[in-house]
Amino acid sequence: MALLILINVGLVVFDLTYVKARPVYLQAQSYWTRSRMTRQEDYVKTVETLEQELKQGGV
Repeated sequence: MALLILINVGLVVFDLTYVKARPVYLQAQSYWTRSRMTRQEDYVKTVETLEQELKQGGV
């Protein structure tokens, strides 16, 4: 029961501060999106390089 109360209070505080802190949340979301895209781009480049090497040299 105490855990539910603690979770509820946390959600209420988040709700009350969301409007003022919204730019911070959006900036954090933007950072994570860019970070994820960078990892995906690196992976795609690695796969493309591997494919080129396999075409040139074979297995």
